[in-house]
Amino acid sequence: MRRPILLTAVLFLLSGLVGEACTSFAVSGDSGTVLSSVLEGSFDKGLLFLNARGVRKRGLEPSTTGRGAEWVSLYGSVTFSLAGYQMAWAGMNEAGLAISTMQHTDNPACSEAEDERPPLDAGQWLQYVLDTCGSIADIQAVPQFVRMGGNVDHFLAADRAGRSAVIEIIGGEIIIHAGDDLPVTALTNLTYERALEFWDEFGAYEAVDGTDAWTRTLFERFRMAARFAENWVERDLTIDPVDYVFGVQDYMGRVRWGIAFDLGEMRVWFRTHDNDSPRLVDFDRIDLTCPSDGYTHDVTGDASGDISTQFDPYSRDRSVAQLLHVSHRDEDPAFAYDLHGLFEFFESFSCQ
Repeated sequence: MRRPILLTAVLFLLSGLVGEACTSFAVSGDSGTVLSSVLEGSFDKGLLFLNARGVRKRGLEPSTTGRGAEWVSLYGSVTFSLAGYQMAWAGMNEAGLAISTMQHTDNPACSEAEDERPPLDAGQWLQYVLDTCGSIADIQAVPQFVRMGGNVDHFLAADRAGRSAVIEIIGGEIIIHAGDDLPVTALTNLTYERALEFWDEFGAYEAVDGTDAWTRTLFERFRMAARFAENWVERDLTIDPVDYVFGVQDYMGRVRWGIAFDLGEMRVWFRTHDNDSPRLVDFDRIDLTCPSDGYTHDVTGDASGDISTQFDPYSRDRSVAQLLHVSHRDEDPAFAYDLHGLFEFFESFSCQ
């Protein structure tokens, strides 16, 4: 087996995502909990994966002791990826936990300081969370076992019980805002506390008719997302939470991928810029046993409705092509060869 490309090289590759804006918020009430996740910016193509329970996995890089992360996936999950197999951008698992990535624009050096804990880059870290955590409390325990290395992102998570958390790296230390420390369940590309300062000072941002959604600042997008997260709670709305989330996404604009993780109904809904037809993955209709690991669906395809049975068996070529696409290196055979080595490493993961 060829040695996978170094984690630092993967991060350099994914630095092509710099400037890609994202917005997430969570709503929770008697009608259930939904996590809204929006990918904005210029990227469109992506892959949707089924990730099985009962798979033995390893991290790419060792800790200061020379030991790498090792774990078995306790939960199956559905994940969206810009970078291919085992490198998730957002997802939901069968315990009813969902999590989404946003680039941490105003804090680009956001990896935990090196120590004896094995490191995971952002994409593998997110997959580790979905593999091993069933609740926000479980996420709060993750720093005991692994640390986040090779990272330029922060995250918003929500669980089926209606709890949420923001996970960030500040000054080399992981900070998890939850409970009373999370007054607003929204996140964009700004450090959470900095965004809260603007929210406290200026309150909600109201879009003006005729304004270009692409000209809104990071602060304005946070104030919009925070407003709609609070509206759900304060007004005790009775409409379907997925309909509410999609309506908010339409109002805010800039949607490349618009995702609604419905934790109460255990369904994943999504739309894309090029295909506005809502698509559905129903956890009751997918196979998350080990032989199905890596089954794939094209996020930006022309499907509609329930796509739960429209996943294809894993293909390394699809992941390589996806990562070449987002790195703008489609015509680089040497780099493609290295990427084959990376995915060969992930393919070595085996059923328990």
